[in-house]
Amino acid sequence: MSVVVIGGGVIGYSVAHALAVRGADVHVIDMRGPGCGATQASAGMLAPYIEGHDETLLQLGVSSLALYDDFIGALDADAGQTTEYCRSGTLQVSRSLSHAEDLSRAGNRLSARDVAHKLLTREEAWNLEPLLAREVLRGLLVPTHGYVHVGDLMSALTGASHRRGVVSRLDRVTGVEPATNGVRVFTEGSSLAASAVVVAAGSWSGQVVLPDSPSIPVRPIRGQSIEMEFATAPLSHVVWGEGCYLVPRRDGSVIVGATVEDVGFNESSTPDGVEFLLSRAREILPSVASARVRDVRVGLRPATADELPLIGWSSTMRGVCLATGHYRNGILLAPLTAKLVAEIVLGVEDPETRWMREAVAPSRLGL
Repeated sequence: MSVVVIGGGVIGYSVAHALAVRGADVHVIDMRGPGCGATQASAGMLAPYIEGHDETLLQLGVSSLALYDDFIGALDADAGQTTEYCRSGTLQVSRSLSHAEDLSRAGNRLSARDVAHKLLTREEAWNLEPLLAREVLRGLLVPTHGYVHVGDLMSALTGASHRRGVVSRLDRVTGVEPATNGVRVFTEGSSLAASAVVVAAGSWSGQVVLPDSPSIPVRPIRGQSIEMEFATAPLSHVVWGEGCYLVPRRDGSVIVGATVEDVGFNESSTPDGVEFLLSRAREILPSVASARVRDVRVGLRPATADELPLIGWSSTMRGVCLATGHYRNGILLAPLTAKLVAEIVLGVEDPETRWMREAVAPSRLGL
């Protein structure tokens, strides 16, 4: 079976690798290059019990996190590398009484789900992370959470995919049309026939023209993040505060993120956005004031109306499978998305994933 994947971010290449492992002949077409869209601006956080406010999204995130060890192991084995991947936990901290009460309620919800966690006093939070601000009142530790280095992940995905025979092409897709034995994908430079096409173009998915079908309803939400350089590593856990998060990496750098801005296809960084993140980060980790800004990154996250991804066959055009609309959870949901799309495209029925496929089916939004 031949499959064209439109989009070369973390979702596109995760899908491409999963299909290639299962024997498909896969081409990836991307207009920028691997991971150059929203992926490059991601902090790589893996924290469904923080991000997953909606019950369905929470369950999808938890299911995907459970796949991550094997996901990274398989990619590294294929690519011949070691990806920075750490499950040391997240520490949510509060600086106000109202937020401290929110953490207590969050702890109660985790207890009801039998999720390992610990509510910390301010002294316990300081002992765990000595450089935290003295204004911190309480903490909530979830030890199963963590992060993946997104640059490493994309390197593993592309290397593993290419070793499995995936062919990549730098081009812009202009349209998809039905063909006798599948579909034909048109680009600015040529066209390509395939058994099926997977649209994984993130915020640009709506620009892929599908005849007699409505536009894919994803909108870009800008997220700015900052990479900070410290003289010595300031944190050992991902720390989530009021208004920002901080993701420490093994080289001592910290990713501070992220803004949420509905500004259309505007990928510019802004002084206001940077200052907002720096001010919120300083409130949690005062040593941010003396750190160096290594980089400011901007990504356009693809959001749907219900903030759930679109994964599955289009109900309006034969041979088109969607894998887009992951909003703030693309890195977290990559393993699960790859598994679901591979099952869907290759016609594999898995009773354990049926409810997931129904929850994210494009037909719920008229596609």
